[in-house]
Amino acid sequence: MAMETEHRITIRDVAAYAGVSFKSVSNVVNDRPYVSEDLRKKVRRAIDELGYRPHSIARSLASRRSNILGVVLRATPADARVDPFFAQFLLGVCAVAGAREFGVLVQILLDEEPIRRYGDLFDHRQVDGLIMHSPRIDDDPGSNGPLQDLPAVRIGRAPPGSSVLAVDGDDEQGACAAVSHLIALGHRRVGMVANANPKYTVTSTRIRGYRQALAEHGLPFDETLLTIGHFSLQSGQEATARLLDLPVPPTAIFVSSDRMALGAMHEVHDRGLRIPEDIAIVGYDDLFLAAHTSPPLTSVRAPIDAMSARATQMLIDTIRGECVEPRQVILPTELIVRQSCGAKLGGPAGLTTGAVIG
Repeated sequence: MAMETEHRITIRDVAAYAGVSFKSVSNVVNDRPYVSEDLRKKVRRAIDELGYRPHSIARSLASRRSNILGVVLRATPADARVDPFFAQFLLGVCAVAGAREFGVLVQILLDEEPIRRYGDLFDHRQVDGLIMHSPRIDDDPGSNGPLQDLPAVRIGRAPPGSSVLAVDGDDEQGACAAVSHLIALGHRRVGMVANANPKYTVTSTRIRGYRQALAEHGLPFDETLLTIGHFSLQSGQEATARLLDLPVPPTAIFVSSDRMALGAMHEVHDRGLRIPEDIAIVGYDDLFLAAHTSPPLTSVRAPIDAMSARATQMLIDTIRGECVEPRQVILPTELIVRQSCGAKLGGPAGLTTGAVIG
């Protein structure tokens, strides 16, 4: 219970109550490294019992930090507003950041804007570091002037040779598992609707997984069976239309985004075709809506919550000067089989991939 007092509890009150120095309390309050666990517990106990609340502006000035994380989304404002993937990811970031007493500032980065534009956020001490969601292959803070010293974590594979921190789901093997599943069900013409231009790391890795599955099963890669969308439901529908208009259309389609898979399903239904009897469809991400489509959508479950939590923790540890190992983390995915692929329930399912690599 907080001590009743007529004046605002200060850091010096906490020091006196805990029987430690003012400097020790400051180190704990500002979460500086190299503070012993016993001292940290003693000061935290005094803070709780006194009801001390650090002054956020004073803390920022003392630590030369804003205690705010920047999250950069490569998306259009419309996509960021309606895509449930972004909402789930941001909720995960905010939960971990809030528990560590950090705020979150979200910025939209349009397709052709350079990542270095957000150097001003760091230069002006508005944020202490960045989480970059849906980065392009060339979004590398270490090679972009103003961002060179900015702590940052990519959601997606790091560029070859880069030392930047990165967290990703095992997209390549997730895509491979999805396409291999369709092939195991007897499909030999499997199309793919990619979620964006391959300059996005999330797209390039999923395309590699698609091609890997074809190669492993002795099927040739046919470039006419690969179409490119741009994240939205409408682009998923348009890309699916191009596949269905082929002289010999595919009998199954792997759509590398659940939101775009909804568009694919709309196009199939609009043509009077049946899923999965006439064409099988598999999505990616396993968002909550996947289980509620008609028919329910088979999808690769992306580790959204684990990615947001791990990336946020890595970034905060880096900001606080703590060693982060491994620097690049790949988390497992899982194929969730439902009716849209044509498999009998109880058939092949639960295919898990992934590993942590240093």
